Amino acid sequence: MGEGKTFADCLKPYIKPNLYYQLLLAEQHGSLEECLQEVGKLMVLQEKQRQKLMGLLQYPLILTCLLAGLMVALKLFVFPELSQWQGGNHKNPESYYLFEMLAYFGGGFFVLGCLTLLRWVRLNQLQRINALCSLPIIGKCYRLYYGYYVVTNFAMMIRHGLTIKEICSIVEKNQKQSFLSLLGKITKDVVNQGQKLETIFHDAPFLPDELRIIVEKGSTLSNLGQDLAALANILFQRLTKRIERLLMLIQPVVFGVIALVIIGLYLRLLLPIYDSMQGVI
Repeated sequence: MGEGKTFADCLKPYIKPNLYYQLLLAEQHGSLEECLQEVGKLMVLQEKQRQKLMGLLQYPLILTCLLAGLMVALKLFVFPELSQWQGGNHKNPESYYLFEMLAYFGGGFFVLGCLTLLRWVRLNQLQRINALCSLPIIGKCYRLYYGYYVVTNFAMMIRHGLTIKEICSIVEKNQKQSFLSLLGKITKDVVNQGQKLETIFHDAPFLPDELRIIVEKGSTLSNLGQDLAALANILFQRLTKRIERLLMLIQPVVFGVIALVIIGLYLRLLLPIYDSMQGVI
């Protein structure tokens, strides 16, 4: 900063692009103090959720390590003995077909992953965000996060006297190909052409419906800024509750996977023994 750089430019190498642009907009056209408070609130939430996630995964990870050790012990000591009971080097056709099926599935997933990655690279920032928001289970969290991000910046600049057209021009000019610049360009074109706001919400599904109601209400800039600030707080609360619900699902899912693996091990261990007993009988 002593060399004349802005606060946002000083932090640019150490923060994510979205956070950098948020600080840059606040420094140029809003309140940097207010922006830092919002960013700090979100980062505190992320740290709390990270610590809770680690706490929830601690016990399942211990069980997974024990299960992995058990699988290695069975593979090294038990399964060779069972193979000798079944006739030494006699090949098990079921194992062969299982390996072949896993190879086909693995190849299919690899090709699908490469095609998905190629398509992802060709998307712009706004299209990538829309793709993330359409994901099952976690897509709702992305919609709430980016909706909160847009509404927070929108409210901050509205409260400092900027109109919607001015905001769109600023984000379109300053942020190159970021999703805010693309969103600002779409909004600016819609406003200039006199189209309905449904066009914007169709291209950016992460925008909450409450935002359209607030904008269409026709309030003064001061009232509009207050309404947007209240909406930002509501979106933050929704995001917090949504993440809490997802975290509560992690342990049951992990335990379910571990249970399926244990059942598979039991079958892999007991079925050869059962076949050998049938041969003896």
